Amino acid sequence: LVLLGEDMRKEVLHTIQHPPPPPLEQVPRDVGFEDIGKLSDREIQMLLREVDQIDLVVALKGASDGLKEKILGNMSERVQMFINEEMSYVHAQSGRVIDAQTCILKQLFQLWREGQIELV
Repeated sequence: LVLLGEDMRKEVLHTIQHPPPPPLEQVPRDVGFEDIGKLSDREIQMLLREVDQIDLVVALKGASDGLKEKILGNMSERVQMFINEEMSYVHAQSGRVIDAQTCILKQLFQLWREGQIELV
């Protein structure tokens, strides 16, 4: 690095410290909504900060009990109560549930591309 010019050295160091996100072709194709349950609590909390609560309510209507518990367990009691109450009012059709789950998966993949979440 010593022989490189100052600008080139800065660019190389920046690339090393901040590698570009993987291309979309490398997004795992077999990741589904239920795979969110495999994330760490920290990763789930990070994802929840990015997700629209209405999408979350609708998406959870089609989720397994285990995934609901894991996601709700990463929320405050007040937010859990709100989500549970909203889920009791929502009568989501399967197409709407799939759309909401797809929106949440898009957020998951975005966080993965940014290197904030690791998909196994």
